[in-house]
Amino acid sequence: MSRSGMVEPPRLQAKKSLYTVAMRRFNLGAHTKSDLKMHQIWTLKYRKMVLTVPVAVRVRDVLRQIASKHEPEIITGKIESNHVHGFLSHRPNQEISKIVQ
Repeated sequence: MSRSGMVEPPRLQAKKSLYTVAMRRFNLGAHTKSDLKMHQIWTLKYRKMVLTVPVAVRVRDVLRQIASKHEPEIITGKIESNHVHGFLSHRPNQEISKIVQ
């Protein structure tokens, strides 16, 4: 509502909320704004089907520990029987080679 008691047009409210949502997906630094994402696929040697349920749970836990150590954000991930998909968001100062190790 404005000071005169009139309701703002809906389109102005929608623009304001879209702007707020758009700002949340960026990593903000002192003088930078970034949105870096990477899709990684880790495959097993010879594509052997060894990622059973208990092994897949352990792999998921290990990947979460690594993510907490190097601070990339895991957006999504999926563990198949012979490969692992990961969609990660990271800061510009984080080296991809260090995250993959």
